[in-house]
Formats: sequence, C-alpha cells, structure tokens
Amino acid sequence: AYFGEGSGEILMDSIDCDGSEESLTECSHNGWGQHDCSHSEDAGVECFLCLLYFPLKKAESTEITVSAESFEIPERPVRLVDGNSENQGRIEMFHSGEWGTVCDDGFGLQAALVVCRSMGYNHGYHYGDARFGEGSGNIWLDGVDCDGDEDSIEQCDHNEWVHHDCNHSKDAGVACCE
Repeated sequence: AYFGEGSGEILMDSIDCDGSEESLTECSHNGWGQHDCSHSEDAGVECFLCLLYFPLKKAESTEITVSAESFEIPERPVRLVDGNSENQGRIEMFHSGEWGTVCDDGFGLQAALVVCRSMGYNHGYHYGDARFGEGSGNIWLDGVDCDGDEDSIEQCDHNEWVHHDCNHSKDAGVACCE
C-alpha cells in the first residue's frame, strides 16, 4: 500500500506475469476474488513513459590513468551491465579496485533514482532477482536504503561493505531515462 490503502473487494492476488501480456487480466492469479490479503498489501505502480518514448542513451563513461602502470580507475564508480539497452542493467560498483554487484534487499525506487541521477539521468526504476543476469565477484552492498536526495548510492544507508546475506540471484538492476 505504498500509495495508500484501497477499499472494497480485493479482486486479484498472487499475480504472475511474464511481461508479454497486454493486460493485467492475462496474467495468472489465484482467481477473481480469491485472496488471503488485506488492503495494507494493495499493489501500486509508477509508470515511466520516458522509457517508452525517449531515445535511450548511454551515460558517458570515461577512464583516467593514475599510474605509470596504466591502472585505470573509472570516473564513475557505478555502471549498468547486461541490459536490453545502454541505460539499463545490473548495477555494478567499483570498490577496492574491483567491480562488484548490489543486493536487491531493501533496494527500491529511491535507490534507483539515486543511481540513475548519479549517472546523469532524471528518472529510474528498480529491478530485483537478477533481472539483468547474475553478476560475479563481490557483492559490495546489501540493505541499501535511500531517502532519494543522496548524490550517490554510497551515501545511502547500507550494511558495511561486503557484509551481506545475498547471492548473485538477488543482484539489483535499474532502468534510467531522461
């Protein structure tokens, strides 16, 4: 009930869509009026028309050389990997000289907005359960909780670096747009 509790009959529960449906009614569910929930569990959505109508562009990614050995550190410590377009994908962060992932525990809309804003976009949506594939290596952050006004994901509340109870099947992802 992120947008408030409704009233009246609860029509659908346990809705499962694969994304190809043209209507919510085409998704599988428990049956009309069959539920075990209350209005405190009312679902809501926020639509991002910009993902449908604006061209998707890649945020600039540059690297700088910091030693004679040409060890390169990315200018932005966050990147999106394995998305369907260049401005969406699994979140990977550069920390301690390595790229790693972010667990989706606690990672919501506000965290997605912070990640997208840090990459030069105005809007963002979050995905969990390795929607953009499973990463590898370290899982850097877990329990990410943002207010939405942070400049980077590192400024959000989170467990200590590398302290997590996740595996890569819970890698977080985002879709960003203007």
